[in-house]
Formats: sequence, structure tokens, C-alpha cells
Amino acid sequence: MGDLIEVLLREQLITPEQLKDAQDKQKGAKKPIQDILVEMGFLKEEDLMRVCSQVFNTPVVSLDKERMESDCLKLISCEQAKLYGIYPLRKEKNLLGQDVLFIATSDPQDIQTIDNLESMLNMEIQPVFCNHSEISQYIERYYNLDDA
Repeated sequence: MGDLIEVLLREQLITPEQLKDAQDKQKGAKKPIQDILVEMGFLKEEDLMRVCSQVFNTPVVSLDKERMESDCLKLISCEQAKLYGIYPLRKEKNLLGQDVLFIATSDPQDIQTIDNLESMLNMEIQPVFCNHSEISQYIERYYNLDDA
């Protein structure tokens, strides 16, 4: 997240003082710093999404508008989705005919999570950026439906 914070500071979307306040609040929380900055009112959601798209060179999605396949929920357990802060969206084939799983994540640069998922599922993982709170809402809503 270092690059993201640097851009937010450089573009004066947040101040160093706001960053420190958010970091203090983040201690013990399992939320990314950018979500805390938004929750505290220091950063607008639209600005965060715009900067994240630039920094991560990754599409930004809103889960309400994203095409999803319910079968993908069976690939990743609710516990894993919560642990990694991800939401499985859909499977597609790459140019070689291999499966690619698209996941929503608030940290598309989390290589360890992507590597873990690729090993576990034996398929390529393609992250797209989505805010953490929206991912959490979808995990609670749709995994609970699936368990019912």
C-alpha cells in the first residue's frame, strides 16, 4: 500500500496528520488504511477509486455492477474469503484455454494472497480492485445465502 499512500499524499488528497490519525485507528483493525481514511471522512471514495486504478493498473469495480457466477463461491470458502478479504467473481478462459478466476480485492498488490489462491485452486488469479467494505458486505450476504 506504500505507493497508494505516497500518491494520496503527493496529490494532497490526505495530509500527513490525517494519515497518522488513520494509522492510529488502524492498529488492531483488520481493515486496509485506505478504507479507514474514507470512514474517517479524510478521503472521498471516488478519489480513492481513481487513484487505486492508476496506482495498481487494475480495473476498479463495483460489485453491484459486476458480472458474477455463483458457482465461484464454491471455490473459496467463506472463511478464506474473509481471511484474504476477497470475493470470487467469475471464471474465464485465458488465451491458452486455462481457467482464470477473477477476484475482487482491496489490495491487488497482495502477491502472497494471489500466490496462495493460485496454488490452492491450481488456476490463474486475476485481481480487480474493489473497496473493502463492499467486499465484506458481499461475503456476508452471499456466502450466508449459499450456506442456507
